[in-house]
Amino acid sequence: MKKIVLLFLLCISSYSQNVSINLHFEGIKDSTKLYYSKSFDGNPSHFVNFKEEALIINNVAHISFSQKNIGRVVTWRTNDLPYGVVLPCKNGDVVDVFFKKNNAKIETTFVGSNAEGLEFLNNSPYFLKLNRELAYVYIDGQSSSEIIEKTEGLKNRNIEQLKGLLANNKISKEFFEFLKLYQETEIVMMSYLYLDGFLSGDESAKISREETIKTIQKLDSMYNVFDEKYSSVKTNNQYHNIINKCKFIRQNILVGKEEDYKLWDAELKKYNFCPKELQEFLMYHQITNNDFDFTLYNHYKRLLPNGIYIKVLRKQSEMAKTTTLIPGSFATFNDGEKKLKLISSKEFPTITELVKSTFKSKAVFVDIWATWCTPCIAEFKYSNELTEFLKSKNIDLLYLTIDNTKAVGKWSDFIVENKLYGNHYFITAKLKKELMTLLNIKNDMMIPRYLLFNENGELILENAKRPSEGQKLYDQIIEAIK
Repeated sequence: MKKIVLLFLLCISSYSQNVSINLHFEGIKDSTKLYYSKSFDGNPSHFVNFKEEALIINNVAHISFSQKNIGRVVTWRTNDLPYGVVLPCKNGDVVDVFFKKNNAKIETTFVGSNAEGLEFLNNSPYFLKLNRELAYVYIDGQSSSEIIEKTEGLKNRNIEQLKGLLANNKISKEFFEFLKLYQETEIVMMSYLYLDGFLSGDESAKISREETIKTIQKLDSMYNVFDEKYSSVKTNNQYHNIINKCKFIRQNILVGKEEDYKLWDAELKKYNFCPKELQEFLMYHQITNNDFDFTLYNHYKRLLPNGIYIKVLRKQSEMAKTTTLIPGSFATFNDGEKKLKLISSKEFPTITELVKSTFKSKAVFVDIWATWCTPCIAEFKYSNELTEFLKSKNIDLLYLTIDNTKAVGKWSDFIVENKLYGNHYFITAKLKKELMTLLNIKNDMMIPRYLLFNENGELILENAKRPSEGQKLYDQIIEAIK
């Protein structure tokens, strides 16, 4: 009995040490999803915009997780929930957030750990108007000293507000330090935005180029965005700050050391000027920006198999495979459907394996094409007749695109817009290379090109006639499958 009680107390203690956040809404339909982001492994330097979900039941969403050091949770605005909050927190913090409708406006209030600090961050005009006030500083500024002085004035005004909350025990020391750094990244982001514009010839600038460069150098001496102290505030602002500092180093405005881990192509070599951990941070953003970039993910995984973001990227890649069309996607598009139906995202080692695994014991006619290939598209007007013929001979049709790996969206849109019904596969770079070996092609593949595999997955026609040749093609197929 004592063991059971002890175990129960340990469980209660463990749970109470988690971050506990309750978000209270009005008039929200049950099972509406609240999306949020947090540090994915308890290390605030690893914060990423990886959306997690919590269901709203009886107008309340509950979030609980372990966060050893102070990090932040961000709830996302959506069509169903047009409001969000930023919540710096750590284990032991208990926060209730209340969203209340006041006419057309949503009022947000906070109760619990660091409540007044959360109010300042999310609702205070001092913080919310910071970007607008900085804009005036830079647009009207005529010297480096004037801009730096006014920028520091705005920062210190907000810091004094926070110091007052700290002195009255309204916020913790960790919360204070976090918001101080958070604000600095915001200031640097806005400052670099205007200064970079001035260097590029923005005619609204009143400051000279020499003074602009001096301002960049002064800001960097005050707020070195490569400094490890900013690891707890890996925000989108900090992402842009790192990129801009790399750019200024490349322009010889700032000084930096190159660290080449072979992560970047020629266009993004400037990112080698930041430390390895920050290069990984930039790489994470490149991979997850908009659609998940599997090509970049595989590149990162190959070069840094024990990289900081491998675990979370692996999880995201599995999720993306079930919802996103990528190189290696096998999909179908049928009459009456509005989009391609993803069947699998398996990367086959050979074209023969693709045919044998996907079309078991069936002969397959393969149409190799690309969205940029005008002759390929011209042949599609004969697809209906070809499809009917193949169906009568129990032969399947596969459209195999060799588009650039970044053109998956264009590929799927083209298929839908042109009602190209049937089976589709977006070839991977590895499979294209194997296909060229199979067809004994040493340079570029000329398309359109048509192949025929028999029911055993063997290539029996490696350069069939075009669909526009009608009966000549049909006779060729009949002869080949005898």
